[in-house]
Amino acid sequence: MFGLTHRIMVKHLATSSHDTLDDGMGKSEMMKSLKERRSRAEGSSSAVVSPSIVPSGSISLEFLRHLVPHKDLDLVRRTRNIEVLEPTAYPEHTMSSLDPVFYGRGTEPPRPTDGAVRGAAHSEERGKKVIAARAERIQSSAVAQRQKKSAVAIKILAETEEKLTVVEERQKLITDVDQVQAKQLTNYEDLLMGIWKSTAENIHLQKQSAVGTNQLKQSAVGT
Repeated sequence: MFGLTHRIMVKHLATSSHDTLDDGMGKSEMMKSLKERRSRAEGSSSAVVSPSIVPSGSISLEFLRHLVPHKDLDLVRRTRNIEVLEPTAYPEHTMSSLDPVFYGRGTEPPRPTDGAVRGAAHSEERGKKVIAARAERIQSSAVAQRQKKSAVAIKILAETEEKLTVVEERQKLITDVDQVQAKQLTNYEDLLMGIWKSTAENIHLQKQSAVGTNQLKQSAVGT
């Protein structure tokens, strides 16, 4: 019931074309009341304007008459189920759209609760754990890649050494064959030389025999 009455009253303040709240009170009295209200607020706290809290259900036209002289204020209407009045000429106060509570500009910001602090600490600790786990995975992956590359390099080196060993063995075999062939060639040359010498000797003997035979024939003819 109060919510409906409050919406009707606020809508009336925002849409009224004449001042229905200022009957019996002049402009000078309203300004004087506002000055007295400000002086009392400044006297209670010189640095921070203390918020004036109006309990839900106890708002009155007299309170609005002293606080919101809507003839002199720039009222801004916002229509979203509930019309809201914002006295923009006095920005040190703002009106909540849910409860008629006026907050001073100098009020302290809300402090984080213990739960929020614990949640932030938990999130930070969890983030550190995630970063540490990721760094460990990256390091493990890098170590595994290095080990894999080292194993491949060792395998290639072993295969290369094996191939070099085979090549050396083949070269040694070729050298041995060459040596055998060279020895065989030397023996063949020696054999040929021996044959040639014996043949030459045989020819020489045959020539001498032929000369001796001719001499015998000639001597026989002369006798």
